[in-house]
Amino acid sequence: MIRHIKYRLEFFCLKLFFGGLKFFSIDVASEIGGILGKIIGPRLKSNKTAIINFSRAFPDQNKNEINQNIIKMWENFGRTFAEYPFLHIFRDENSRITIEGKENLNKIDNSSSIIFSGHFANWEVMATVIASLSDLALVYRAPNNPLVDNILRGYRRAISLNQVRKGPQGAKELINFIKKGTNLGMLVDQKQNDGLPIQFFGREAMTPSAIAKLSLKYKLGLIPVTIERKSRTNFHIKIHKKLDVNFDEDDTISILGKINSFLEISIQRNPSQWLWMHKRWN
Repeated sequence: MIRHIKYRLEFFCLKLFFGGLKFFSIDVASEIGGILGKIIGPRLKSNKTAIINFSRAFPDQNKNEINQNIIKMWENFGRTFAEYPFLHIFRDENSRITIEGKENLNKIDNSSSIIFSGHFANWEVMATVIASLSDLALVYRAPNNPLVDNILRGYRRAISLNQVRKGPQGAKELINFIKKGTNLGMLVDQKQNDGLPIQFFGREAMTPSAIAKLSLKYKLGLIPVTIERKSRTNFHIKIHKKLDVNFDEDDTISILGKINSFLEISIQRNPSQWLWMHKRWN
């Protein structure tokens, strides 16, 4: 009963917040989100987790440098959250987006690939753009609150994005998409308790293994993608060349190691635009 009430309150607050943002332009809405992120984020319990994670990943940075990066992270997160009602703006190429490496999405023999990334800048904008360039089924971890999940799915549906919730039912859907030759999109930078311990910033991190297992079983190429917030609501997306995977010699562990190495290098380039508040390590 208490959980049901909590879910309803979260739902109505979110509807009110997003509804209010629609009275503004995307630039103003993003600015509001960024300000709220910088105010609210540092006061949350997860801020401590973010500081610990960042300090371990970048031990050479002093306390002031770490705090500045974490504040920028909260600002980016606030902007990302406030930009949900405006995802449709990024459905078609425009002056807010620059794209590098579009040729790397070209299919071979009409077969699927797994396009993967992490929670960089605005990862939803990244998915929106990739979905406009190539057919894409997005695999995602649903929020605990199903009412909130429906709101977010609604904004993604506005950009005609296939959405697959992680779980047994989602696994069946994935197989159907693979058979149709549809590309899969995955964010693979969060902790998964039933994953595998793979090195990430010098420490073992429980890493989702589905991406490697699917790649090996169905001979799916792995295409890394990154996004960077250049300024306010302007982004640069880079579609990298396929990860170097040998289906005869690589195994799940080696592929996950390559994926984590790519993510680590990408985070190091722009650390304040990754979500450090997740409990990524044990």
